[in-house]
Amino acid sequence: MFLAYYLRKDGYEVRLIDKDPVGREASVYNAGLLTPSFAPTPQLSKLQLLSAVIGRRGPLYISPMQVITHLSWFRIASGKALTGFEESTMKIGKLSLRLYEEFFSSENIDPDLAKGVVGLYRTVEDAKAFSTRFGGKLLEPAEISRMGYKGLEGGILVESEFSINPAKLFKQLRTRIQEMGVVITLDKEARLDDGARPRARYMLDGKVFEADSIIVSAGSWTRTLCNQVGFEPEILPASGLVMIYDTGGRRVIARPTLLEDYGIGIAQHDDHTLRVTSFFEMVGFKKHYGEGRKKWLVDIVSRHVTDLSKLRLVEEGIGFRPCTPDQFSVIGRVPYYENLYVASGNCRLGVTLAPASAYILRSIIRGEDCLDEIKPLLSPERFHS
Repeated sequence: MFLAYYLRKDGYEVRLIDKDPVGREASVYNAGLLTPSFAPTPQLSKLQLLSAVIGRRGPLYISPMQVITHLSWFRIASGKALTGFEESTMKIGKLSLRLYEEFFSSENIDPDLAKGVVGLYRTVEDAKAFSTRFGGKLLEPAEISRMGYKGLEGGILVESEFSINPAKLFKQLRTRIQEMGVVITLDKEARLDDGARPRARYMLDGKVFEADSIIVSAGSWTRTLCNQVGFEPEILPASGLVMIYDTGGRRVIARPTLLEDYGIGIAQHDDHTLRVTSFFEMVGFKKHYGEGRKKWLVDIVSRHVTDLSKLRLVEEGIGFRPCTPDQFSVIGRVPYYENLYVASGNCRLGVTLAPASAYILRSIIRGEDCLDEIKPLLSPERFHS
């Protein structure tokens, strides 16, 4: 939708085709934390990746069947150990924050914006290590307690970052691009024409359509579409669990927070809504979490959020995060095609990086400069000779 927004502002005629009318399996069940500073954490070593395949404890679980089915993805991931992306991802994230602020200001949109995000740690030493590397204000244990947390000794406050309610952003952004004249086709599944090289075409309802530019920005389903024209973007779905509580009109926490030792996000959007989000599992498009994993998440949050036991669970769901093996997004032109582009692979930073990802691809289509030193890292060709 941000791609549609920026391209429509440039004067393009834009059609957006979305098989999911409400975003239930993607953006709506994101954590809603816009936090580029925290993008590099928690760090995942090769040992942690191996542990994630063997057992279901901790923030990450990987199904052995996924490893067997997608050997090339996991071979690249194990070689990178899911690190090395931090500095460049933070640059993209900083661009996103600026674009979000411009967007909210110019469009008069407010999806429960809350400024200042906290990262909390079990030890003061871990908080200090983060502060030394990435900045932020160190918090005293007494300050952490006053924010509504317990059992955590170290904390960092990043004032420039913020959280939003992703469900509200989804609705408000869709309404805005419709007002701008973007043609939106819902509950329809498009396909790419595999016989049209070098000019891509798409098919819908049995008809073939041509366009100056076709962009695949389908989140975790990007791989399915790209495979239709023989391109492998190395994007796999990672499912994150979201649990939404009714607070009964009470302010439970003072700041949106990342529990950094566990990869858990917590945000209170208004006086009635508290959102808790897990890291992720790599189990394909499985649409439910086991009771053991849910219990792990609730136990951790109950251990560290002072009043969680008094809240009422009103909704839970799974959002699929599109993940690449090196943790970089895939943004650029698809090999062997003149007019086919891809913008996906933001993984657990989907909402954080959305406007910047759109802005970068817009610059590629228009032949303009925008973070040009980073574009090769995002290239769709990087996994293949």
